[in-house]
Amino acid sequence: MKNILSLAVLLFSLAFFVSCQKEEEDSINNQDESLENFNLDNIEFEFTARMFQTTYNLTQIDLSTIIETTVNDLYSEELNEHEFLAINFLIKGELVTITPITGPVNPTPHGDDEDCRGQSGDGWELFDTCYTENCAKQATATAASELAESLENGKCIDIRIKRNRANVKVCGRLIDC
Repeated sequence: MKNILSLAVLLFSLAFFVSCQKEEEDSINNQDESLENFNLDNIEFEFTARMFQTTYNLTQIDLSTIIETTVNDLYSEELNEHEFLAINFLIKGELVTITPITGPVNPTPHGDDEDCRGQSGDGWELFDTCYTENCAKQATATAASELAESLENGKCIDIRIKRNRANVKVCGRLIDC
């Protein structure tokens, strides 16, 4: 009797295990079928200037074209009143590296360093506060030209164009490379 009871428990357990295994396989098959029907065509991905760092070679493209394109991209971004978007230009010899920076607006900047979204003592100089895209392009070119006049060995030109909803600040400095 004890053997029959043990055999019955064993068969019941085996049947239960096979039943659960079948349900799990069906569930996996249904997931595979739903993934086959998943269509990415209607999903829009927004790749913006906020996401990518880019390096240009000045032997292949001139600085004015880089400035034009970058400022156009900067102005194409929608901003709310609580955020800023900045583009950093690091000019090191023939290479220009563009790096996007985003963050919350600083309500009370104190001096050029903080106005340019740096820390006090970073050495930023405010070249212009602009209210138009053309002003931002011209101020960036002026900053590059003026900083290039003071350029010495071991130094790089660092320019930042910081935009919020109200205006654009064009800043620059010389830094160690």
